[in-house]
Amino acid sequence: MTASYELSSADHLAWYDHCLLLPDGQSARSSSRVSAFLRRWRYAQQVRAFGSKGAFGPRTIELGPEAVREFSASFDFSTRWQDVALVSLTPTHLFIAPSSMNAHIIPLRCFGSAATQEEFIAIAQSHAPVAIA
Repeated sequence: MTASYELSSADHLAWYDHCLLLPDGQSARSSSRVSAFLRRWRYAQQVRAFGSKGAFGPRTIELGPEAVREFSASFDFSTRWQDVALVSLTPTHLFIAPSSMNAHIIPLRCFGSAATQEEFIAIAQSHAPVAIA
């Protein structure tokens, strides 16, 4: 099953924000708002620095029987399902992350219908050792 979409800076920041939440929903960020803001800003700058290497723009993700494949005109890489550490669903994104935590970021806005979205998520979760909703 495939999905095509355009990845933006906001999508990368959604992954950053998701990574900083503790299992109980509490933030793992510093209690200092300025410090948290600066860390988030620095992350956004680092991602933008790699923009020419495929961090942004159109792409397709394919869920196959053996791997997750993400590709565009400028890159093509796969993550074997056995290397996926977690599949996590938020109200706006599906994240498929190997143990390196360099996630496949899939914005839910890319699905044309609720049925297609649910099928895609079910396939991803069926392969994941840890599925977090």
